[in-house]
Amino acid sequence: VYPNPVKGNVIGLQLQDITKGTYSLRIVSVEGKEVYKQQLAVGSSSINTTVTPSTKLAKGTYTLQLQGNGSNYVQKIVVE
Repeated sequence: VYPNPVKGNVIGLQLQDITKGTYSLRIVSVEGKEVYKQQLAVGSSSINTTVTPSTKLAKGTYTLQLQGNGSNYVQKIVVE
């Protein structure tokens, strides 16, 4: 995840050595509330994309979760 801290409501996502398939991407607040969700199709072993939540994320700490194909990736992000 880059940049971290996130500025401007655009989150860069770079994945390497990932299995092809469809993943569920979620952004969850520290209170446990899901603030954004999308499906992400991965067609190769690496992907470089951006995530732009439909509503502006408030300043604070969030958890970005990527789940699919038996994998679960979790990354803490800070929004400034």
